[in-house]
Amino acid sequence: MTFDKYSATLTISKKNRRRGFEKQVATISDMAIRQKERFEAFVEFSENVDEKLRRLHLDMTERVFNEIIDYITDVDSLLEAERMLEENVRLLPVICFNTGINLADHKATFEILGGKIEKTFEHCRVCRLSANKLSTLKATFTNMCNQLGVSFSVDATISTIEQHFASEEPPLIAVILENCESIDIRIFSKFLEIVANSQSALKIIVILGIATDTEMIKDLIPYEALSLCDIRQFRCMAATHYLQEFLDEEVMHPDSYFQLSGRCFEWSLIEFLSHDFSVANYAAKLKFAALTHYANNACSFACQPREKALQAAKTVGKRELTCINSLPSVKNSRKESISSPAELVVALEEYFEDERKTRILLKCLLLVQSFMIEAVFGARSRQVYMRSLCEALYKSNEYRKFITYYGVLDKNSFIATIKKMSALLEESGEFEVLKSAVEHANERLQTEDIDKLIEEPDLKEPDTKRAKRAPKNAFELQKQLKSMTLQNKGPKSVFQEIRKDFCEKFDKIAQKFLIEARQDKPLAEIFFFYKQKMIDVKMVPPIVDNIERSLKNPFLYTKDEKMALTNADCTNENLPPVCVAFKLFTQMGSMVNVADWLDSCTCILENRKHKNKIKREDMEATFFQSVSDLQFLGLLKPTQRKTDHVQKVTWAL
Repeated sequence: MTFDKYSATLTISKKNRRRGFEKQVATISDMAIRQKERFEAFVEFSENVDEKLRRLHLDMTERVFNEIIDYITDVDSLLEAERMLEENVRLLPVICFNTGINLADHKATFEILGGKIEKTFEHCRVCRLSANKLSTLKATFTNMCNQLGVSFSVDATISTIEQHFASEEPPLIAVILENCESIDIRIFSKFLEIVANSQSALKIIVILGIATDTEMIKDLIPYEALSLCDIRQFRCMAATHYLQEFLDEEVMHPDSYFQLSGRCFEWSLIEFLSHDFSVANYAAKLKFAALTHYANNACSFACQPREKALQAAKTVGKRELTCINSLPSVKNSRKESISSPAELVVALEEYFEDERKTRILLKCLLLVQSFMIEAVFGARSRQVYMRSLCEALYKSNEYRKFITYYGVLDKNSFIATIKKMSALLEESGEFEVLKSAVEHANERLQTEDIDKLIEEPDLKEPDTKRAKRAPKNAFELQKQLKSMTLQNKGPKSVFQEIRKDFCEKFDKIAQKFLIEARQDKPLAEIFFFYKQKMIDVKMVPPIVDNIERSLKNPFLYTKDEKMALTNADCTNENLPPVCVAFKLFTQMGSMVNVADWLDSCTCILENRKHKNKIKREDMEATFFQSVSDLQFLGLLKPTQRKTDHVQKVTWAL
């Protein structure tokens, strides 16, 4: 299998025959360079991304899943003891599992949870039900029976399941309701009551997948059903933390070879924070960018792990060398073109080594920054990584501030940075220049008396006529005072001397590796993907834009004249309550006062209240349902920073 669809035959018009024909033929010829090898490299990259994503998902959910398993074990033994003591058991264990709004990741999350439950308990069955299969009680129990392997003749009910397991020890049945917010609350509450009443004959545990707020379920379920449930809450790890782990493991790891340019990297983060919070979708964007890169970049046959790239470079021909020499970075950085496979191997070795050491140096910057009074490069590692892609970090004001702060760091913090940097270099591999500087500083800190004062040099003025001459004006006086200040500016103690010496060495190393943007270094076009617009067109989810458009102007979809608006910013009483709440929401700051928001919505809908004789309590209930819908869409989240406030969580608004 190859990239045939990307190198399809070209239909040539008469004009193309006259002009530019040679250029088009050359382009198609370049596209065919090592096509099979490029496709195999993409497949390997894609499989590695999937494997790392699966492993990370397991690691990120392991803690909360172990807590859920422990709770199921305890409650199962408790219910078994109650069945032995009394005949009628009606307690239903309900696990409220807050998964977050990263809906694309939920499938993998529930697959892992279901598999872990089945592996932990020998006699156990798992039923996974989604909202579109729970429209009625009949459909709910039909799906349960199908997954449990229970046969039925007419209609499936809870009695059908009881009769099936009447002649044997009933298994532990874990019912996972994946998207709880979308289930009809009447069907949902009735289902809980029926299942609770069957606990004497069956062992059922209900797991509710909740994307927004677990407390909302308690508010929606009637008291009759709520009183039968033993509800416990569990929370999955935040999607932003999950993304950072994925970036550290796949994108920003020293051994990563395929890279997004600074603009593409920033765009992918904005899409993540603005739309879905899904790491699975982020990985899909990364794989699509890699597919496009390997398909359209003729030099991408070398975009492989280090050993494979060097092996591929040893067998290049004249056509491959011509393609590589045509890269802008090669033209700008080399006086002579690459003329042989051996020269290409040397150039690739230099690139890989430079890239590896640059990433180690970026980690050192973040490590040292954690001991400073200010995070000059940003609190997150992805911020300094993104800046290093598209700008010369050494020339930035932030780096100047960083090296200034490092030069005045206190003794304990400086010693801690040296120790942590030494441990980091031991894990990361060879970086001789930086490692020797760290070892030299560490050795002096351990062997010398760092509190000892350095003897100051004799600052007596030389016995010359010029030195003895008194200043004639303010300029000469200022010059003499400045000269004396510079003489007294040196380190006063051994520690200050060590600190100054190490900062100078660190600055020279940073100048070598951070003097140029990483995406502009020689041969960078082989490894970096720059075409942000191409993945923007293919990967931006249009459903989000459609939802936002419908909330702002529902007339576009309903064609109801009463909902027509004179301009985009206005509103009226005939709009759906969720649209009114959304339009007010867009006009507020990052922290939204819920009480003020409610009063504003009530004022707009006041005329509807009088016309339809709607009670104040019903209007408040409608408003809070609208707030829950906006939270489900990922537009806001609860906050403890201010009382009665919610916080916007998307950049798009």
